[in-house]
Amino acid sequence: CSRRICPGIDVAERILFLAISRLLWAFTVHELPTEPISLEEYEGTSGRTPVPYRVNLYPRHERVHATLEVEQEISRCEL
Repeated sequence: CSRRICPGIDVAERILFLAISRLLWAFTVHELPTEPISLEEYEGTSGRTPVPYRVNLYPRHERVHATLEVEQEISRCEL
């Protein structure tokens, strides 16, 4: 019995890469001072999912907001 794979997995992986790389390009990620991130604790029984945590995102430079707004407007026009 063979397993079928989702035909759209390549597209999904590329979209995830673009979204994550855009976040890393635009923002620095910092833990909350009152809520340190612990990668020692896991939820569930598989031991693969870290306990959820919250972070602050800070723009890497002052033009991030303007750049993202321009790109959003361009993408609206292309639809």
